[in-house]
Amino acid sequence: MATPMQTQFLLRHAMSETILEGIINCLIITNSSEANVQLTRIHEHIFARDPTVASVWRRQTFSAAVETCTPEMSLSILYEQMPELMTHLKGALPTSGGSSILEHAYAFSRMLHGSGSASGDAFYRAFVPEIASPLFPRQIELVKRCMKSERGELDRVGATIFPGLVKVTRESNGESGENLQTVVRRAQVICECAMGPLPVNVQPAARDAPQPLQMPVQNNYGSQGPSPQAGQVPVDYIHNGYGIPGSVQPPINYRGPQSPPLNGYSTPTPLT
Repeated sequence: MATPMQTQFLLRHAMSETILEGIINCLIITNSSEANVQLTRIHEHIFARDPTVASVWRRQTFSAAVETCTPEMSLSILYEQMPELMTHLKGALPTSGGSSILEHAYAFSRMLHGSGSASGDAFYRAFVPEIASPLFPRQIELVKRCMKSERGELDRVGATIFPGLVKVTRESNGESGENLQTVVRRAQVICECAMGPLPVNVQPAARDAPQPLQMPVQNNYGSQGPSPQAGQVPVDYIHNGYGIPGSVQPPINYRGPQSPPLNGYSTPTPLT
């Protein structure tokens, strides 16, 4: 059984995944989820052929998009992304400061996709690190102090408070080129140790349970094998809308330079 604080952070993680899948990585143009999925596929097809044309199409399409995310649209997204939780909530919309969280997320998504990129041939997608995945400083920004990391110990993702962003560009090889993803905003994350220990009444059961094998750590990323090449970070634990969670995806290229690091977690590069 989780503590109230752990439950709160896990609910925030669920909301981050909902914003990822239901709003930022899906172009919300109409009040029909089926139509929005089709429009998202059309954009991906155009982007694979000509990123510049896709940028123009995206701006023109969002100029006629719905102005706000209505309560009906929010409920449809929530029931699609986390149906069991919405059953327990009895259809209540998550709010912050009296306004809908998804409405603010939609305004943020519309700003990202409707304004276009300065380069004119890129667009943005979101990513959410999986729970219990290693802490990669180039992809996450800790919102609470991590005592384990300061002691040089391995810690993992406890929950994601808000998704990170990558800028997607296309290699200059025509249709045979690959998508390049550059981290421009790191995900806001709280580590496992900052979420607090398990309640006392469940510690005996956890202590009696079989313990997992402790694998040796051979690099700074908390996993065996060679470290990623310079300028790249692994994304096999990220679900960013390009594949199944946990599947191997194209590497995310992190853009420098960074500001002076603070316990290995430096300030992200400004969004362009």
